[in-house]
Amino acid sequence: MAEDKTVPPPLGETRGDAVARTLNVAAGLIPCIGPMVQIALNETIPNARIERIETYLRYLSERIDEIRLESALNRPEGLDLFEEGIWQAVRALSDDRKQRIATLVAYGLSAEEARGRRIRHFLRILNQLDDAEIFILSRCATENALFIEQDRTRSKDGDYSPIDHSILYHIESFGLVRETKKDWKSLSFIFCITPIGREFLSYLGLSS
Repeated sequence: MAEDKTVPPPLGETRGDAVARTLNVAAGLIPCIGPMVQIALNETIPNARIERIETYLRYLSERIDEIRLESALNRPEGLDLFEEGIWQAVRALSDDRKQRIATLVAYGLSAEEARGRRIRHFLRILNQLDDAEIFILSRCATENALFIEQDRTRSKDGDYSPIDHSILYHIESFGLVRETKKDWKSLSFIFCITPIGREFLSYLGLSS
């Protein structure tokens, strides 16, 4: 009879306990993260996807040094920003998105209070935009404007690609772009990026 190599969890330990224990290991990727942050991770995200958190923490550690990170995490707003980054990283499907979250969080943790509040606002906006919308915003910045003709965007070189103009209205709701021309009869629209949109992209490392 083959030996059963399945090791049951310690008596009384739940799957949530095992996940929490692994989170502590992931947090150790950044040496200065102490018990305070480990407890926050355990309590806030008991069933997180560990590999996403691990990747996010690696990217964050590349963007902020240990001294600044430790100082930031001793402030309530710094810990709040760090936890928000963890939450978003758990749901991030693409590697690019994890890097963008880490970039924003690193800027926010390193910033003075007023700029830190603005970056926290940008992090909340990022949470409501998907990767395709970020790409469209970045393209709008590169081309200075998006020309939409009957649900197609026309690039600077004259090429067309399909797009739903309602996506631009969603991005516009955050003040990142503005509509400068609208013709419902011909279904043609022009959207331009705003200064806030360019600032948002710059904090994501996507400035043109």
